[in-house]
Amino acid sequence: MTQQRHILLRLADRRRLVTDPRDIYFLEADGDDTLVRFRGKERVRDVRPLSELEKLLESAGFVRIHRSYLVNPARLQE
Repeated sequence: MTQQRHILLRLADRRRLVTDPRDIYFLEADGDDTLVRFRGKERVRDVRPLSELEKLLESAGFVRIHRSYLVNPARLQE
C-alpha cells in the first residue's frame, strides 16, 4: 500500500487547501458536502461528497465506520 502524501481539499469559496492526510482525524458527510476535522481546528467544508473523498483517502488507510463517517485509524485513541 502506497501512502499518499497530500490531497487537495476543495472549499466552498473556491479556494483549495493542500492537506496531509495524516493531519485529518475524521470526515463527516453533511448533505452533498463533507466536513473535514483536524486537531485543534474547526471543521473545514469540502464541496465533494464523502464517497469521493473516500476514494482519495483509501490509500492513506482511512476506514468507513458509518455511512456518514470516515476515520483515520492512526488518530484513534480509544
